[in-house]
Amino acid sequence: MNFHPNFIELQGIRLEKLVAYVSLGLLMLLPVIDSLLRIFFRISIPDGSLLIRHLVLPVAFLGASLASKNHEHLGIHLGIEHRKDWLGNVSRIVPLFFSGMFLTIFFFAAISSVLIFPEFLEFAWFIPLAVLLLVIPLGFLLIFFRTMPVKPGWKLGFFLLGGLLGILYSLADIRDILGFLGANTTTWKNFDFLWAASAENLRYFILIPLILSAFLGTPLFIVLGGAAVLLYTGQGFTLFGESMGASPVIGSGYTLITQDMVPAIALFTLAGFILSSSQTGERFIRLFKSFFGGLPGGIVVIVVLVSAFFTTFTGASGVTILALGGLLHTILSQGNKGNDRFSVGLITASGSAGILFPPSLAIILYGSIAMIPIDSLFVASLLPGAVMLVAVILAGVIIGRKHHDKGTKFSLKEAFSATLESLPELAVPGIIAALFFSGFATVGETAAWAALYVFVLEVFIRKEISPRDLKKLLNRTLVIVGGVLIILGVARGLSSWLVENGIADLLSQWFASNVQSPLMFLLILNLLLLVVGCFMDLFSAILVVVPILIPVAAVYGINPLHMAVIFLSNMGVGFITPPVGMNLFLASYRFERPLVKIFVDVVPFLAVQLLVVLLITYVPLFFYSLAP
Repeated sequence: MNFHPNFIELQGIRLEKLVAYVSLGLLMLLPVIDSLLRIFFRISIPDGSLLIRHLVLPVAFLGASLASKNHEHLGIHLGIEHRKDWLGNVSRIVPLFFSGMFLTIFFFAAISSVLIFPEFLEFAWFIPLAVLLLVIPLGFLLIFFRTMPVKPGWKLGFFLLGGLLGILYSLADIRDILGFLGANTTTWKNFDFLWAASAENLRYFILIPLILSAFLGTPLFIVLGGAAVLLYTGQGFTLFGESMGASPVIGSGYTLITQDMVPAIALFTLAGFILSSSQTGERFIRLFKSFFGGLPGGIVVIVVLVSAFFTTFTGASGVTILALGGLLHTILSQGNKGNDRFSVGLITASGSAGILFPPSLAIILYGSIAMIPIDSLFVASLLPGAVMLVAVILAGVIIGRKHHDKGTKFSLKEAFSATLESLPELAVPGIIAALFFSGFATVGETAAWAALYVFVLEVFIRKEISPRDLKKLLNRTLVIVGGVLIILGVARGLSSWLVENGIADLLSQWFASNVQSPLMFLLILNLLLLVVGCFMDLFSAILVVVPILIPVAAVYGINPLHMAVIFLSNMGVGFITPPVGMNLFLASYRFERPLVKIFVDVVPFLAVQLLVVLLITYVPLFFYSLAP
């Protein structure tokens, strides 16, 4: 029997996607069923919460492995890797070396950690949780092989060299795994501890190049997770001996990813991709055009509102650029006499305000990390979000005033028809608000209801998403969710190290001694967060930076709600701050324009958003007074 040379790989991908699809589907259905049972029969699904929280693991780690297959993990790509000189060679070698090293460490640490998790021997229904837990090391193993260069050569050599160093760093975890399986590991114990001492001295010589490698395209989850591993080296303890650093990272990541709020990240992202894959964008453009199209700059209003809406659900304005950038560019070009530079600049900048509107995933995560009621954060961010939205619209109207067409006259009939057509999708934010604020559903259950609603609406009622389209959007959802959650997992490890070692306290003491004025602290905070927004994705920044900044802000009496809005608005602006704001790179890719031109196009909108951030920062009572 003749097999296709990639037969095994193809079958593996099919099985991998099937497991991820089923997990995502159950993640959507089980919370809905559970909430209905609770309301009408006052019972819950036995072990339902335990199963739902662990179903996130296949979605996260299989999704991350699919992201590796497509080379779509988040990173800072400056384009150096395309150069043909020595610098280009270095930029291609270094990320491979560190990827090989830390993926190896993560793999062995994941096995060592999973075997001693209390949940390893538990069942949820008839499903052994061990099966779901073992997806963690499996995911790292798949990422390893999909990152490894296929062709023999110096790239493969450096990748395997990193893997070899990773094995040395994993000796304690390997010993623990063999010890768990009953093997006698005393023969290498002395060598293990000798290497542990050497590795602890070596860690800072590796840490600095690792951090610098982020600018060469090393995936962010490798940089953040690797930094956590190196910092933890020699500190933690595993079941049978001294840890080499990765076990605390895996344990912290597992604790975060299996929190009750994490399914909301996957499900709201799914809802956003379903909406963006259907004709919802066209309906919304028709709707807003019927109301604003006759006004000077009405097309600008349309683009900003549509961008903000989809950013709210997908969790990142960069996804909106990729998903709807082409459609919005066409609309703007038609309504602005083909002014391409203005169109690209507006689209790149207009999605950031969506971060401040419910059900923003950033708000949900921030509230969970800072232990602030999420409903309070939702309310507190509404007015700042509205001000940011209006500011971007006004900037677009004024900057593009020379290029606006007169548009069409307002028609009550067209407005009514467009509203009626868009009403099912317009109901989504209302449904979310009603479910969550009424107490009918938790954040995760609300996300499940929203995802199920738009799934049934677009797939079965409107029938705008074919089975083939559904498969594509599920793949995109898994890639984005997996890429985000694996960063969240390893970033939690780094955050834990920073907290455990009193970095926040040291920073608080330094600020208290050197910065007396709360206003000066806020100015420094703005500058710091803009830099962080350039170099880190929003979710990992929340995990790593927020636990450090909250105690410092408390020293100056900054209201926690005010601090949250300052943080989120700064991070949104950081996405479009040159030279390395993440959305700038995505816009360059989507519109096929040189990065430098994107910089120039976005500067006017960046200036306006910076002014709004200053307003949010220095007029706190105006912005959080609405919060309960």
